[in-house]
Amino acid sequence: MMKFNLLVYSLLFIASVMSSQCQMAMTNTDFQNVRQRINNLPRGNSFFNSAVSISRSSCFTSEQARDLANFFTTDRDKLEFLKSIYPNTVDKNNFVDVMDVFKYFSSAFRLYDWIQEFVNNPHFSNPVSSPSSSQGINYPSIQMYNGRIDCQNPLTQNQIMAFKANYGRVRDNNLMAGQILNFSKNNCVTSAQAMELTQFITDESIRLDVLIKLMPNIYDVDNYNFAAQLLPTQSFANIFLMNLTQYQSAGQSSSYVESGNLTNRNHYRNNQSNNCKVSPEEQSAFINSVNSLSFDNDKLSQIKVSMANRCLTPTQVKALMGVSSFEASKLEIAKMLYDNCLDKKNYYLVNDAFLFSGSVRDLNKYISTR
Repeated sequence: MMKFNLLVYSLLFIASVMSSQCQMAMTNTDFQNVRQRINNLPRGNSFFNSAVSISRSSCFTSEQARDLANFFTTDRDKLEFLKSIYPNTVDKNNFVDVMDVFKYFSSAFRLYDWIQEFVNNPHFSNPVSSPSSSQGINYPSIQMYNGRIDCQNPLTQNQIMAFKANYGRVRDNNLMAGQILNFSKNNCVTSAQAMELTQFITDESIRLDVLIKLMPNIYDVDNYNFAAQLLPTQSFANIFLMNLTQYQSAGQSSSYVESGNLTNRNHYRNNQSNNCKVSPEEQSAFINSVNSLSFDNDKLSQIKVSMANRCLTPTQVKALMGVSSFEASKLEIAKMLYDNCLDKKNYYLVNDAFLFSGSVRDLNKYISTR
């Protein structure tokens, strides 16, 4: 490790001049208080985020950063923590000293490469990337991203941490979903940030809904397939990837998202009708995916989420009604998709899916109010 330290020392000194944010480190007494707070945290999945949150509001020496990094047991956790604390280090020319905390040389090289990227572009090179190693989640790295960009200014780490501090304890999934969407509606987020935010949602169907609705706000949309890892139910993951493929295809075929900015992405939203038709192949894949779900509520939820911005024929609506054996659910699907129908004058064709004439009357009454 000493040879590596000597190799990068001079380059890290240059980095320290270019990326200084903190001017004075905390006193030793204050540092011991911070260290004790972190040491008292319960170990588990939330330990990393809590430790980062505590360290965000202070300035450290490289020696103090190294001391705190030793609370973590894996190289990956140490790496991510040191990346998060580097901007708050006062003596960046000494940051080379932290390299000794790693078990593997490769981790030290990764930290060095990240610092160089941070120096060149500090606004984009510090994404949310909680290790969550126990969950096996692979967070995409924005500093290595060189694909299509759908907006210019992703949220900063401080904005994400502030959101988590304000809403991280919310237990109502619908409320959390609304807060996430409201938080990001006038901004853009990286794929890693979207993944971290939606992990607060414990209901998988609501998480899927939010991940889909976030698509027009994703900075690195070609990395967004990583978010499928947050959907352990395969049918949910398939629905997410199907929607993502459709979104990417629409964008790649249209000049208004090639350079990418908020105005262009809003233009995409306003012109979805040009690309909203569902092909027979897409319909078949979607119906197979929905049929794999065990409960009607889950089926209805997926139809609502995935067909929200799609255009359907009466025959396609009728086929979707067939995923349920319950008359009430068939009726709900028919009502839900009426506004999405391209050929409303022939909507009567869906009536063949009903078993009872009362359902037909109920649907006609609903249509008369539209």
